[in-house]
Amino acid sequence: MPTAIDQLLEEYQEFTKTTALYPQANTGHPLEIVYLGLGLMGEYEEWSQGNFDIKEAGDILWYCSQLCNVYNRSLVGFDITTDAGPSTDKPNLSNSLKKLLRDNKDVERDIIVFMRYVLTRITWRYKYFNSAYTVEEGYIKTIQENIKKLSSRKERGVLQGDGDDR
Repeated sequence: MPTAIDQLLEEYQEFTKTTALYPQANTGHPLEIVYLGLGLMGEYEEWSQGNFDIKEAGDILWYCSQLCNVYNRSLVGFDITTDAGPSTDKPNLSNSLKKLLRDNKDVERDIIVFMRYVLTRITWRYKYFNSAYTVEEGYIKTIQENIKKLSSRKERGVLQGDGDDR
C-alpha cells in the first residue's frame, strides 16, 4: 500500500507535466533533456551554496520530476525519505549533456545517478540540519509549497521568467 508521501510524489509528478513550458516539453527530445539537466544542475548549485530553503528544494524536485517523466520513471522509486546517507557517486552531468547533443549518447544513467546524488543530499539536510520537521514532513512541505507557487504562476500566466517575484 502506498504511503502518503508516495501518493503525493505521484500526484506531484503528474502535476509538473502541466507546468512544463519550454521547447520540446514532455517529448523526450534531446533538447528537453539538456534543458532539464542544466536546470537541475543550476538549482542544485544554488541550493548547495547555502540557500537550503524549501523553495530551492522545490525547484530541484520539479526538475527531477520532469526528468523522471522523460524516462518513464517514478520519483517514488528514488525512495527519498530513506536515509541511506548522501550518495558520493556524482557524474559530470554537463559533460554527459554535451555528448548527448554531439553524439546522441544515451545519458539516462548519468541523469538518474545525478538525481540520486542531489536527492540524498536534500534528505540528509532534512534529517540532520532541520529539526523543525521529519524528512517526510520536509518533503511534504516542499511539494505543497511548490504546487502552491506553480499553481499561482500558472493562473497568472507567469510560469516562464526568472526569479521569485513573478
